[in-house]
Amino acid sequence: MIRIKTKLLTMIYTIAAASMIFPVAVMADATNTSKATETDYNACCQVLKSIIDGYDHNNAAAVQALFYFKPGTDLKTIDVSDRMLELDVAAYWLANASLSHFGLHGSMLLTGDSTDAQMFLDALSQIGLQNARIMGNTLTITPPAITGGSGWPQKPLYFARVENMWKFDAGRTFRLTFTAVRRQRIDGETPQQAFAAAIQLYSGLFNAIANDIEKGTIPDEAEAQRRVEAARGELIAQFRDFGCNTIPR
Repeated sequence: MIRIKTKLLTMIYTIAAASMIFPVAVMADATNTSKATETDYNACCQVLKSIIDGYDHNNAAAVQALFYFKPGTDLKTIDVSDRMLELDVAAYWLANASLSHFGLHGSMLLTGDSTDAQMFLDALSQIGLQNARIMGNTLTITPPAITGGSGWPQKPLYFARVENMWKFDAGRTFRLTFTAVRRQRIDGETPQQAFAAAIQLYSGLFNAIANDIEKGTIPDEAEAQRRVEAARGELIAQFRDFGCNTIPR
């Protein structure tokens, strides 16, 4: 998703590991899987489409409801996932607001975030029933290998059937990494709490910019980019290091 090395005041696009890593689940043995039915495959594709729809409506809660973590998953992992999703949805909404109001120039707005919704859209354009396998209540869809590009890699998307409904198994699909280091530490604050504070600040600023674009108070993409840079400056002023990634396994 995003990483800012604030000591250098530069944005680095990376999927390298950050200071906190949450391992989640061991993957299923692919040798015991069978071809998925068209009904199950279509249901899982619809889950991805519904996740994207949640992004389109700036509704992080709707997306969270479609994410699944197996019972016993560390609650800190789920909380970090929720916080990362909060920023991801805000960045997606900002990018879409810029595109819809400023046209081609608006598409060039740089937020520093390659969202999961964009990767899911990329995956949906590549996959077919032949890419889906099922074992019990776990279905995997593995996109074919592609040359170049920055979309979804040849890594499986996991889905879990829970009470006869398919959900996106975020715990098995992603490895989560994050870091958030304040310039002025707060006694007793955990790394997760510092990260949540950084996300609240940054996503709130992104939402404010998107709101102003939609209200027409930002005249063009250049001013929107200036506001994004100012938001980054506010984050840098409080956090000397910040970053987060959802890395396909």
